[in-house]
Amino acid sequence: MTRRNACWVVGGCLGGLALVAPVRGAETPSSGERSFFSECPDQPRRLLHDELSPWDLHVVPSTVFGLAQVQVIRTLDWLVDAPVPGPGRHFFEHSADAAQRSYYRLPRWWLIRRTGELMAALQLRELTWGDASAAFSAITDASAGPGSGTVVRVNNLIDWTQRVVGDGNRLLGAPAHRSRGLVNWRLPIRAVDGLQWGLLKTFNQVSVIVARTLDETLTGLERAGELAWNAGWSRPHRETAVFVRLPMRAYRAHEVWILEHRRRLTIGTAAQFAATTHAALQHQRKHPVLMDWADLEGAYAQLTEVVLLAPPALMARAPATLQAYVVPAAWVLDPPPASVH
Repeated sequence: MTRRNACWVVGGCLGGLALVAPVRGAETPSSGERSFFSECPDQPRRLLHDELSPWDLHVVPSTVFGLAQVQVIRTLDWLVDAPVPGPGRHFFEHSADAAQRSYYRLPRWWLIRRTGELMAALQLRELTWGDASAAFSAITDASAGPGSGTVVRVNNLIDWTQRVVGDGNRLLGAPAHRSRGLVNWRLPIRAVDGLQWGLLKTFNQVSVIVARTLDETLTGLERAGELAWNAGWSRPHRETAVFVRLPMRAYRAHEVWILEHRRRLTIGTAAQFAATTHAALQHQRKHPVLMDWADLEGAYAQLTEVVLLAPPALMARAPATLQAYVVPAAWVLDPPPASVH
């Protein structure tokens, strides 16, 4: 593990900073780490959520909704063109284009204009299998939802009906020389427009709530499944073992705190740790020692540095000046390459 991949997560704790846990990079463990943790369980946590899987609980609804937004006219073209070799003819799409061009060449008579507006309101060309037309996004400034094409068509048909009724009202008012119509049409129009606005906004909000509820429900199901699937799982020891490499002057500066917690610490040299395993040191009820604490005043008095193996919970409460000497396991377990002269 390189220096840039070794870091600790620091979290807030009652106005101060608390060392939470070591975070390791995604690199392959070094040879020293593999040897030291060779007898430790190293099973990663299994996850159900996988956005790259087509069977993920979040991906399946998205796939279904995506297929539902395929236009009917494009599907019909594909069914006709698929058996025929060569480039696609797109018969239905080209027919719709030809009909639209022919309509614009017709005289702008009232009946022709209203018929064209009716066809535009029905949006037959944009009809999808799930009726989730993108026109909903343009009208409400929000994402299209399932069935929004129906809401848009109902809204357009109401507008078209208002225009047709207004034409009839003006026609009936012509003999009485009432240019705005036989009856005052403004108030009913405003009332209907308000209902339309409420319909679109309500549908938009309901769509958002349904989508969020579905997403949160699926997320909850995945988390519950992961808890059941990972029952009895614990973090690999390679991710929880904390090594502290201390120069002797730093050891002396923190000696009181270290000796106070020595029952939870293992002390030794880098060579001693590299020659043993985590299982031999930590998996037994009574932990063996690499070096007796008293040896620092005797046989090991000439050492320039010592290494501590500590649990993360203990190091989270250690003085910040001692936390500064936390190093990646590879810096302790992998001897430095021999210098070439």
